[in-house]
Amino acid sequence: MRVSKIPYVQGKNSYGDRDGSKFGIAIHNTSNDATDEGEASYARRRPDGTSSHFYVDHDSVTQSLDTSKRAGHAGSAIGNDNAIAVEVTGGNGKSRAWWLENVAWAQLGKVLAEVIRAHWPDGSFQVRRARVDEMKANPKIRAFYGHDDMRRAWGGTTHTDPGPSFPWDKLFDV
Repeated sequence: MRVSKIPYVQGKNSYGDRDGSKFGIAIHNTSNDATDEGEASYARRRPDGTSSHFYVDHDSVTQSLDTSKRAGHAGSAIGNDNAIAVEVTGGNGKSRAWWLENVAWAQLGKVLAEVIRAHWPDGSFQVRRARVDEMKANPKIRAFYGHDDMRRAWGGTTHTDPGPSFPWDKLFDV
């Protein structure tokens, strides 16, 4: 699905998905302070196979892939197949205060609400962060995942984002 009323810039690395089913929403950071527009533009020519469904910065959200497509974001086939990827511009070393001031929370909340309504109309998506042990036991748990959570549950990467100071509580309140 494409979210209405936000920019769409088709990313280069869109992969077919056997069934288009998604079970989680994966939160990443870009490890830089680029704009969402800059990240989406880079996604059009990215040579490494990495991709994301959405990019978010301090004032806007840009979509790069249809959410039924597979993005190359998790480092593992399980994560890539089953999660919608959201890349927030920033890095692991940012403070909680920085994250609170530098993310378009209201816009991100509207986008995520539309995605959740479209993918889980039965209300089965849980607005909470899945625990790693839950993810290991059930790779189709319907909740939010951090990139680090996916790494610890399913392997395939060394990434530990979105970092220890990312305000998950704020994400769940938007």
